Amino acid sequence: MINISPVRSDYNTKRSQTKANPHFGNKYNIDRYLYHATNDWRYKKILESGMIKPTLDDCGKKLCGVFLINLQNFFLKWKNIFNNVDLRYILFQRIARGDDKLVLIRIPIDKLDMDLLRFRDQNKFLKSRLARNFSELKPDAHEMIGAPVNTEAEKMAREKDPIEYVYTAPIPTGIVEFAGEANFRSIEIMAQQQAVLAKKTKNLSINDVHTKTIEIILNTLFENQPELNAIKQLRAMEKS
Repeated sequence: MINISPVRSDYNTKRSQTKANPHFGNKYNIDRYLYHATNDWRYKKILESGMIKPTLDDCGKKLCGVFLINLQNFFLKWKNIFNNVDLRYILFQRIARGDDKLVLIRIPIDKLDMDLLRFRDQNKFLKSRLARNFSELKPDAHEMIGAPVNTEAEKMAREKDPIEYVYTAPIPTGIVEFAGEANFRSIEIMAQQQAVLAKKTKNLSINDVHTKTIEIILNTLFENQPELNAIKQLRAMEKS
């Protein structure tokens, strides 16, 4: 796999003064990097075009942009929603589409136009999706199309809910970096085997397998990358 550009060496896991962001703090009160998850064949198209192009979301077709995640929020808040569903697993599974490899792209916040960055509270979005027909939604509903970042609402949502960032313009490959790749299907099989051994029984919940799958995927995506230290910090925070 060819890197989009050299990996930066200034990735800092030191705690900032921002309580909601124990690492990578900046003036926007968002982590220094956001991440775009895709699969290997789409990644090749990104390299060919020189752009990560906006797309319509899979649910509702109301929001168009480049969909991004915040590492801390993704790790801590996407795990258990709606009867302990692991939204991290669902996202990666949909992107991998079976046998395709997952690819994670790292995007420095300071290279983006913050006026074009939106956020969407996934809890509100999914509740809207379950409660109403998409055709009846007003096109300006924030839970569907996203709301501005760097606001009190965004800060509060990030601290308690799973949120998704959406950049409403193409992102040139010249400002982003290849973070890592992972084979979702083979890791899922490995996770199931490891979960069985860990519990010494085959009476596993599906959540056990999903959690183990995500653990291995993140370790694989960030192998030999400084984010792996951040993941270890977040696991410690989760257990404390």
